[in-house]
Amino acid sequence: KSPAAKKREEEAEKLAEAATRKSEARRLADLEEKDLEKEEQAALEKNSDEVKKKQSRTVEETLPSGEKLTDAINRNNENVKYLPGIKLGKNVVADPDLENAVNGANMLVFVTPHQFMEGICGRLVGKVKADVEAISLIKGMEVKMEGPCMISTLISQQLGINCCVLMGANIANEIAVEKFSEATVGYRENKEIAQKWVQLFSTSYFIVTPIQDVEGVELCGTLKNVVAIAAGFVDGLEMGNNTKAAIMRIGLREMKAFSKMLFSSIGIVFFASNYKWQGEAQRKVLCCLLGRLCVELELEDLEDFICARHEVMKP
Repeated sequence: KSPAAKKREEEAEKLAEAATRKSEARRLADLEEKDLEKEEQAALEKNSDEVKKKQSRTVEETLPSGEKLTDAINRNNENVKYLPGIKLGKNVVADPDLENAVNGANMLVFVTPHQFMEGICGRLVGKVKADVEAISLIKGMEVKMEGPCMISTLISQQLGINCCVLMGANIANEIAVEKFSEATVGYRENKEIAQKWVQLFSTSYFIVTPIQDVEGVELCGTLKNVVAIAAGFVDGLEMGNNTKAAIMRIGLREMKAFSKMLFSSIGIVFFASNYKWQGEAQRKVLCCLLGRLCVELELEDLEDFICARHEVMKP
């Protein structure tokens, strides 16, 4: 063969080898992509199973023993799931039937995760007395297409009743063991009704103050959790008290601006004299998550360790 022919054959072989390598690389890339898709699908399925498990646990009324929680409360005068070791008042009766529980009631106290309130109010339409008074202890708001809706407003609109609010930076198990705490009742116009709520909730260790500003009290109870989480980051990262104080001061200014933007009627006096910073549940969780405990405990363990079996609300 002539030198030119040999050169052409060598070039053809090189091209063939390059094409083979390219084809093999493409095949391996396709296999890798399929493997990634399988892994992603498996992860999604696992996450879906975890979500279902968490949801069923949330709505489950039975204890691990098989006994209904309401039956256990009525038999032992104790909420063995959420406040073990604390005896409730003898006049406390647990009832799993919502409509039966509110039948004939003169005063209603709403204490439930905010995402369930529309459904609960829907079930109560036409089931409560026309002159019943309500109060919400719920920290949160509904975000609708037309804008944010406070939980007290949701209750008033759906049930056609007056609704006050009770807010504070407190933890249930500390109130249960009679550690000193305080909170604020927000009311609209009728101070006499507010005083009834103050009388109902007040004890020697739980001080309640009324203020004529429902939205102000409710928004502070809701927004302070955001600032408390930021304070938890500062504690967990050991950034010091000056940084935490700065976060809290800036947070208060932002809360005031945000609240005035949503409700121009909110009073500045309320912010100056009645805002509570503790937010201990959120601060402790974030402090532990970012501190030494984060390498030792899962989130569920932190819930048990810190929050006395109350679940941390997650996105």
